[in-house]
Amino acid sequence: MKSPEGEQDWRGLQDWRVLNETLEEIEGPGLLDLETCTQILETAGIKIVLWRLVESGPRELDKVSGDLDKALGELDKASSELSFPLVMKIDSPDITHKSDVGGVITGLTDKGEVRRAYNEMMNRVRLERPDAKVRGVTLHEFAEGVELVLGMSRDPQFGPVVMVGMGGVFVEVLQDLAFRIAPFPRDEALAALDELRSKEILGGYRGGYVVDAELVADAMVALGDLAVKVPAIKEVDLNPMMATGSRVVAADVRIVKGA
Repeated sequence: MKSPEGEQDWRGLQDWRVLNETLEEIEGPGLLDLETCTQILETAGIKIVLWRLVESGPRELDKVSGDLDKALGELDKASSELSFPLVMKIDSPDITHKSDVGGVITGLTDKGEVRRAYNEMMNRVRLERPDAKVRGVTLHEFAEGVELVLGMSRDPQFGPVVMVGMGGVFVEVLQDLAFRIAPFPRDEALAALDELRSKEILGGYRGGYVVDAELVADAMVALGDLAVKVPAIKEVDLNPMMATGSRVVAADVRIVKGA
């Protein structure tokens, strides 16, 4: 008889096999959709905020009023399945920097605000990127905490490399990052966090959130294992990762499949 641990390991191997097969079925390299990204993170054991997709693009708004009524109804349904406040994001394979085209609206506190945000976003995106293919919008639960960034890329010499640092706008401003070649153990992940110049922020700086460094380290190790076990993944960008003393969760994810 197999031990519970053995059964768990076997299920884990099955999950990785299914994930690799899923990526093999996707034609060509490129940015993966949010559903696939979520499957990848869940298989790796990395948490992501709850979200819902409402499929309806700007061009559909130009057809008949019934399309808009249907979209608003789907927005209401999606909002009911999540906890306010919510974040709305445009869903398009052609738009990488969503904020630049009005494709991110935060702080939505009720269904009325969600509906107004939808109309505003569709109109703005239609003006800014009329060429973009838009599936619709995604609604995400808002996560509080310290903003971190986790990433993975494949170096021609060293192979998969995991990066950690302060997230959000601080990535470009501070460039306070640490790197580890995957795979690596938790103690190496903790050492990487200790290398950050702004590590004091993780300890509740000026009344901020006190971050559980071991939870962040676990997410780093999981990302490194993902890179090793799923070679089809070329890049991963989790920015921001929201970290507190009780959880570390991806608020946004970008994953690129290689050739």
